[in-house]
Amino acid sequence: MTKAEEAEKAWRKGFRGDFSIVDSIFHQTKFRALDQGAIYHGLVVDLDTMKTIWLSLSETAILGPFRTIYENEEFLCMHMLRKYKGNTLRFQATIIHLKYEFDKIVHSEVISQELDYDPSEGQDWNWEDYE
Repeated sequence: MTKAEEAEKAWRKGFRGDFSIVDSIFHQTKFRALDQGAIYHGLVVDLDTMKTIWLSLSETAILGPFRTIYENEEFLCMHMLRKYKGNTLRFQATIIHLKYEFDKIVHSEVISQELDYDPSEGQDWNWEDYE
């Protein structure tokens, strides 16, 4: 399994409250995440706080497809789409940067952008594929 496949699986399981993969691939004490997105702009968090954020987002967000932009032994960059359920539907495109040391993720930076359209339109996938 590639680092990208493993990270995507960790994200998806983490959003369902299963942090077994997260705990095995993220450094437990050294990990720090920086969120440059629309929700938690500029927030730096440790692993336990990141898990809490994932659980709170999972109540309203659907993780769409992931796409690997770049991957090597020390760095992974992925693109992810999200849909937020609620009174008004919202969509986000997110870039995730992961830095590895000794095969553990020690740093994450998330950059998100609100979209004013549904990114599934005209594609060969739909949101129901990811619910």
